Amino acid sequence: MKPRSMTVLRCAVTSGLLCVSCLQPVQEGVDDAGWPSDGGPRCVNDYGNPPTTVCAPRSPGTCGGKQCGPGETCCLLNLTCLSTADTAACSAASIDAGSGKACASNRECASEQYCRSIANELCGGPGVCHPITNCGICVGGTMCQVCGCDGVTYESVQVACVAGVRVIQGACGERRGPRGVSCGRSDQCQQGETCCPLTGKCFAPSEPWRCPTDPSSPVLDCTRNSDCASGAGGGSPGPSSWCAGQACGQPGTCRPRVPSSSCSGTVQQVCGCDGLTYVNECWANAAGARVAKTAACDGGP
Repeated sequence: MKPRSMTVLRCAVTSGLLCVSCLQPVQEGVDDAGWPSDGGPRCVNDYGNPPTTVCAPRSPGTCGGKQCGPGETCCLLNLTCLSTADTAACSAASIDAGSGKACASNRECASEQYCRSIANELCGGPGVCHPITNCGICVGGTMCQVCGCDGVTYESVQVACVAGVRVIQGACGERRGPRGVSCGRSDQCQQGETCCPLTGKCFAPSEPWRCPTDPSSPVLDCTRNSDCASGAGGGSPGPSSWCAGQACGQPGTCRPRVPSSSCSGTVQQVCGCDGLTYVNECWANAAGARVAKTAACDGGP
């Protein structure tokens, strides 16, 4: 069953709120992640419940925990507030958003859209204009809470989406699993830690690599494969992921392991950071090992 359409309206009784009303809850044709298998819009209310309306005030522009002034918008490419006259300084012209419309701020999207991060869960960086009627479903009380990049805890991703705010999983100031405390401001972090304006996660100053200053830089979030297996890293954490990087012992990013079945038998031996010799780099990565040098390990075959 394809879900019926949703409407976006201004609340007649509550001035200033933008609302999303679901005319028919999704009950069939939904995959494990909650997305309709036919690619259609998702409802904002629970499966099988009567149609509901979600309302939220549109959030003022915020950049790195600082609220932008009247008439300003947040440039997500450098996390600075820009006036209308400075719009040209924040352009999405070079952004690849696939088949969607690229954006560098909410201002570049329609009134019923917001600039959703192209990467998963990032407060800064390029985005794609995304309809607020298609943001997800979460049922479960406090477990549905998300930390808005504006520093506000929203009751669910649906409400934050209607408000036009990017989010990080978990309430602000709380840890959702082992991946760190979610934040929109540094006062939501533990003592001695700072909120990263790009990732929306608290980090220790002794690990500055967890918070790139350039939104176009890769987010480094692990130092060992076990960080990814436990979910402590960002990127693509999970038991089959590994901490990819360019050098041994340096911070890296969780990535899914390359299946060994996709590796060729071409002999271009490399020495892995685990001290083992592999047929080629693909086989090393499949084993979750970075390349120490493009030759057999000392004493190897």
